[in-house]
Amino acid sequence: MKPINEMKLSFEGRSCNESFARSAVAAFVAVLDPNMEELSDIKTAVSEAVTNCIVHGYRDKIGTVYIHAKIFEGARVSINIKDRGCGIADVKKAMEPLYTTKPTEDRSGMGFAFMEAFMEASLSDSRIFEQLNRSASLSKKVAQAIKDGVVLDKSYIEEQYIQCTKTRISPLAERVLLAFDAGEIKLIYTKAVHIPIAVPFIVLEIGRKPTACIFIADFSGVSKDGASLTIEMKKLYALMEAAYVALKYFTRPEKFTRNSAFAKLNAQI
Repeated sequence: MKPINEMKLSFEGRSCNESFARSAVAAFVAVLDPNMEELSDIKTAVSEAVTNCIVHGYRDKIGTVYIHAKIFEGARVSINIKDRGCGIADVKKAMEPLYTTKPTEDRSGMGFAFMEAFMEASLSDSRIFEQLNRSASLSKKVAQAIKDGVVLDKSYIEEQYIQCTKTRISPLAERVLLAFDAGEIKLIYTKAVHIPIAVPFIVLEIGRKPTACIFIADFSGVSKDGASLTIEMKKLYALMEAAYVALKYFTRPEKFTRNSAFAKLNAQI
């Protein structure tokens, strides 16, 4: 299909150019009059892709990042972002959440997952959520955990919170932390009720307000003085970011489509 408009852009792979790249793409697609949420999603995906090129593609050297964007009939957009760096040795492994080629740095390992989530919006699946909600025993455990558990405020993760704001762990970090501050994401700690680790969080309505509840006990302990969580910032943020996307799915399910990974997971339920 022939595009009705297109643009090509190249720039040096420097972190300072990340904001330029997302602003340039946003300006290009603005002719389609996207709403603020759609525009924010595009900018997030572009930021993730450009960051991957800079941090993982070229690693410790400066290379060129290339963007080729096209607009088609029916308000369809194609955005291709590439580098000529070291390449990806194992694409399947790279697509796994929490996997990163730089484990010693503050990287969430969620880049590919969230590029996919905010473009194809496939990090959740209605069938999976439907099956989980049909489990009476799980629903009972979740209700008990929310009732008996302690909701941890920012003071329990103050150190990790500050690290998140200072590092460039993800372009999505600001939105995730705002959701936590607004009470849309809650950290619930309880040892009395065991929630299967395969269900680290759940989204439900609390007081008619969609809320993502993260059951943190299996991932963290409490310090000796009982004043803070002993969890790595990277692990905590990955949980919060995943819960944030699930929250967006809960409130806007029409944005989400099925992909092969979730179709496979669904078949196992």
